[in-house]
Amino acid sequence: MMMVTMVVMMMMLLLVVVVVVVVVVLLLLVVVLVLVLVLVLVLVLVLVLVLVLVLVLVLVLVLVLVLVLVLVLVLCFVVMVTAVTKKITVSSEQYDVLLFYVLAAQPSMTQTATLPKVAQTEEELRLLMEYLGREEVVSLDCEGSDLSKGSWRYGRLQNTEPIHGRLCLLQIGTLRGEAFAVDILKLGSRGFEPSLGLRRMIESEHPIKVVHDFRQDTDALYHQFGIQPRLLEQYCLGSGISKEQKQAIHDRFSRDRRGSP
Repeated sequence: MMMVTMVVMMMMLLLVVVVVVVVVVLLLLVVVLVLVLVLVLVLVLVLVLVLVLVLVLVLVLVLVLVLVLVLVLVLCFVVMVTAVTKKITVSSEQYDVLLFYVLAAQPSMTQTATLPKVAQTEEELRLLMEYLGREEVVSLDCEGSDLSKGSWRYGRLQNTEPIHGRLCLLQIGTLRGEAFAVDILKLGSRGFEPSLGLRRMIESEHPIKVVHDFRQDTDALYHQFGIQPRLLEQYCLGSGISKEQKQAIHDRFSRDRRGSP
């Protein structure tokens, strides 16, 4: 009996030992699994942090590139504004020259070969006025016999004809350097018929008439043809009528006065 009891006890002890070992092994396995899970979580967290850092770096790079691009655009804008400002900043002496070229660049009717330089007939005058109808500014000058004397000479008012001299030639210039003339000596009062346009151009506010010392010219226009010029700008004629063109006109006028061909 003693032997049986001892065997049973030994078996029970072994069973307990086995159970304990199994429990310990299971505990160890649980610990290992927990450690593995912890490591996995740590790795995941590390990966997430790395991804976050990468995203932050990408955003920082994008912001830097955007700032650089904005700075470049701002610098380009400043350079352009500075250049344009330098180009358009002109002194008061240069303004008239700038205005001249701006106005001269405006489109106008194409001058044909049939357009007269000196209008001697009503049809030629009509063509000339149609051509000049779009001009914003023209230069104007009159030539004639004793125009500069006026009606007051030698300290007294004149009462003998002609009191105001004789208007013979009316010159018109454009801002493009073109020069034309109207032969008033030949056309006479017919040249100022309303239908031809010359009277309307001189008496209206359009175009602006640039003149130089136009007092005697105005006097002659009014007393000989009843013309009252309007919107006159008192400046030099400039290069509207070149020396060669003016000399040719004077030569033709002189031949007419002498009666030579």
